[in-house]
Amino acid sequence: MILYPDIQILLLLWLANFTPPLLAFFLEDRFNAPIDCGRLYQDDKPLFGPHKTWRGLFGALLAGSLLALALGFPVWLGFSAALLSMGGDLVSSFIKRRLNRPSGNNFPVLDQFFEGFFPFLVFIPYFQIGLTRALVLTVMFCIGAYFGSVFYKRILLQEPFPWYPRDLKAKTRFKEISSCSPQFKHLQPVVHFEEAIYYHRIIKFFFTATGLFEQGRKNALDIKLVNRLVTLPRLPEAFYNYNVIYFSDLHIDGLKELLPAVSRILERESPDLCIFGGDLRMSSYGDYRECLDLFAVIVSKISSRHGIYAVLGNHDCLEMVPEMEKIGVRVLLNDSAEITQNGQSIYLIGVDDPHYYNCANVEMASQNVPEDSFKIFLCHSPEMFSQAAEKGMDLYLCGHTHAGQVQLPKIGPVFTHSRSPRFMAQGFWKLGDMQGYTSSGAGVSGVPVRFLTRGEIVSLTLMK
Repeated sequence: MILYPDIQILLLLWLANFTPPLLAFFLEDRFNAPIDCGRLYQDDKPLFGPHKTWRGLFGALLAGSLLALALGFPVWLGFSAALLSMGGDLVSSFIKRRLNRPSGNNFPVLDQFFEGFFPFLVFIPYFQIGLTRALVLTVMFCIGAYFGSVFYKRILLQEPFPWYPRDLKAKTRFKEISSCSPQFKHLQPVVHFEEAIYYHRIIKFFFTATGLFEQGRKNALDIKLVNRLVTLPRLPEAFYNYNVIYFSDLHIDGLKELLPAVSRILERESPDLCIFGGDLRMSSYGDYRECLDLFAVIVSKISSRHGIYAVLGNHDCLEMVPEMEKIGVRVLLNDSAEITQNGQSIYLIGVDDPHYYNCANVEMASQNVPEDSFKIFLCHSPEMFSQAAEKGMDLYLCGHTHAGQVQLPKIGPVFTHSRSPRFMAQGFWKLGDMQGYTSSGAGVSGVPVRFLTRGEIVSLTLMK
């Protein structure tokens, strides 16, 4: 009988204290006005610091009130406990600033004690518990809060390697960990429930039960080389009849029988430039080493006069980049590359994944590119069409949609999995002066089947 209210008290305290970082996780920099309004104390140090915000305070008060109601306590009890806990948190922050500890820096015990103990000013009389029991519960709260803080600050707010190229955000790091970190491989299917259950179980069962799976798999293996002419008014004269091989969405470890077909097509071609549009891995989580080994086989078949370039897709991991570059593929992560021929240049502008990681940055990618130059924009999906057009891109190359992978007669793609207009789901499209091409992809994602679509590698000849 004693243990049950103890658990309720701890749940209420942990939720109230977890709410501010949870709001920071989802809202990032929105509504994060600091409580001290940036004011300094008489020692010319911040009063509390920028991490103590009105958003976090009001969120904790609301969370405490709602949980108290759900647990059958008076709302005032949850509100008061959350208010006292946040007051204790401000006391800790005030002391840390006086000790010259930076805002957001861990300080075991001091970080947890006041926010854990102050709420017992209302818990002790309400639950009629003694001081000893209150101190034991405070210690238990401190232990849980400390390890939660370690996970949030040392894992979600720490760069995983020295060359980390993205803005450090907890939400982005959580996605990276839940998709790419082997330490969390057992939790990844839970985070990626849609893929683990919906695609790998339900949808595959549907195609198998209806007798369509084998035909769909056969369709997925029927890949072709597509030759296309692209008329580009601003193309420099030195690049007339310039040949670009573009392929994307290999997902090569999910349908390994594609490897010989892709290799045969690529080894017959001798392009001026080769570009891979992202998504090496079949799954969006788990091991990625096998797909890198298979990709190395494919790259060894490519003979490209001006090299091989790539961007990352939503199934790819940053950890893949060094391995890709070791085999001769330059990965553009919000970066650009100049291609020079006969004294004239064109620029490749490649952005990070805009779909899952939401790390595409057109401004950063094009910062070293002359404004009036000819620009080919590389992005895994068509979702950056508006920003690319505003920056004066001439040609936008992308994939991701698989042309729906499964289409219905007269309707077209069932799903495009893209936050872009449906007319951009496959083939050529145009937006203002910018032309775009969305490849149907070489491989397949989710379930290895295709219906009314065909995998492709695209050979583009640039014309004027």
